[in-house]
Amino acid sequence: MVGDQELKIFRDTNSDRRLQTIFFDAARKAGLGKHVDGTAEEISDDHLRFRDAGIPTLDLIDLDFGPGNSYWHTPDDSLEHCSKDSLDVAGKLVLAGLPGLEKDFRRTR
Repeated sequence: MVGDQELKIFRDTNSDRRLQTIFFDAARKAGLGKHVDGTAEEISDDHLRFRDAGIPTLDLIDLDFGPGNSYWHTPDDSLEHCSKDSLDVAGKLVLAGLPGLEKDFRRTR
């Protein structure tokens, strides 16, 4: 869900706020802010089971895949509608956030 040619990762109201801050701030610092500074949406996805078990979760997802979200889970959800650049941005965003994740969520022994 991060291969959309016009990648825009939504701020999920069901995700952990600390994790959102870590990854979205890191994205902005890495020059990727246009991909994360979008609308807040309530996303009901696989991450909710982890959240409900007390595990902080973050759903990094683009909920608008194709015109009017018409490609999502359809035969048009194919490689021809995916963007190498968007996949690259998603990877960079995750890598940019890892130092903050390690710093803020590190367990002490």
